[in-house]
Amino acid sequence: MTARPSLKNRLLILTLTAVASIWLLATGITWFDAKHELDEVLDGHLAQAASLLATHQIHEIVENGESQDTHSLHKYAPKVMYQVFHSGQLGLRSANAPETPILDVSKELKEGFTSIQIGSQQWRVFYTIGADADVQVYVAEEVQARTAILYAVLRSLVLPFIIALPLLAIALWLAVRQGMSPMVKLGQVLEQRQPSAVNPVEMVGTSKETQPVIEALNGLLERIAGLMESERRFTADAAHELRTPLAALRTQAQVAMVEHDETKRQHALKGTLEACDRTSRLIEQLLTLSRLESNAEAEFVKFDIAVMIRSQIADIAHKAVSKHQSLELDADCSCVINGNEVLLGVLVRNLIDNAIRYCPEAARILIQLSCINSQYILTIEDSGNGLSDQDISRLGERFFRIQSNVESGSGLGWSIAKRIAAVHNMDLQAGRSEKLEGLKVTLTMPVHY
Repeated sequence: MTARPSLKNRLLILTLTAVASIWLLATGITWFDAKHELDEVLDGHLAQAASLLATHQIHEIVENGESQDTHSLHKYAPKVMYQVFHSGQLGLRSANAPETPILDVSKELKEGFTSIQIGSQQWRVFYTIGADADVQVYVAEEVQARTAILYAVLRSLVLPFIIALPLLAIALWLAVRQGMSPMVKLGQVLEQRQPSAVNPVEMVGTSKETQPVIEALNGLLERIAGLMESERRFTADAAHELRTPLAALRTQAQVAMVEHDETKRQHALKGTLEACDRTSRLIEQLLTLSRLESNAEAEFVKFDIAVMIRSQIADIAHKAVSKHQSLELDADCSCVINGNEVLLGVLVRNLIDNAIRYCPEAARILIQLSCINSQYILTIEDSGNGLSDQDISRLGERFFRIQSNVESGSGLGWSIAKRIAAVHNMDLQAGRSEKLEGLKVTLTMPVHY
């Protein structure tokens, strides 16, 4: 297996790399700056020494007719040399200076600094003229001596860092380890949890950076708990509701098998088909409700809901005809909304189907679609017995059925309709019809232009 990268090691390496890079950059800047400043200071010393020699009463020395050499008084004295000439004659020099001029006197010399090679060494020379024009002063310093000073400065910067780097690495490792401890603790807490545990993760003293992770994780666990609960509820409800139609289906089939009378057998077979239809409709409703409760993403498009309502009425009108009911539609306007046409078709079909199923023979059912105050209003009214206020308040409870109803059903139609309306941000309400004195269902939908 490929080793997984460690966040702690990565953070440590990045931190050390950043520290080392910044230090190297600072060292380079310090090196060039120190070299420039050191050259300025040492050049100033050379110029000052030459000025002192030039202003000295050198003619008093040369009147004796012979040159004078100075003795070396310091171990670094050989790194510096000087010469003083008067009228072309050497009057004063350091012990390590030659008797001939350091610079080529055949050339026209200008006062100032220059660099020359003497033997194997590079020298920095300052040339000036004394108070008398016939006095020439040369002061020189080994370039290697300057380099040695620069290296000493560099060592003072590098050596402490080389010694401190391992200590810094240990300190950073401890700091990173301590800083990453909340993540390590979170991993341990999650590792110890049972697979079925969906309760929120609780940790004391979490850091500001870890808290959003825990909150997002708890939100995920809450959604998973909701899905698991929905699945358990769906399984229990399905088992409970399917038991009755399946038992009726089995009973009707058994009767048809043993019945010798053709009329009774046909009646039993008809009951079997009706039980199959009820079971099929119940399964369809259960699957629709399960899909809605699982928060499955529904594709929304713009469509004319008036056209969809006419289509649903055309498909279900035969049920109203079989009960001699009057099914009326008032929807002359075009009503374009944004939603899922399949789900809204299920909603409208359930509402109309409930009106047909639970209204008595020869009842009147009025379906009206209108636009009021930038909202589309769909109302379905009937002339049936209606519902009491107590029964209306219980609409939406899963598998709740009105006790006085003789029609078969699971009580899921209203639950499905409410859930679909919620998905589309629509308002679905039930009440008493003032016009037909039965039940009135109102669906309020936003207008989409």
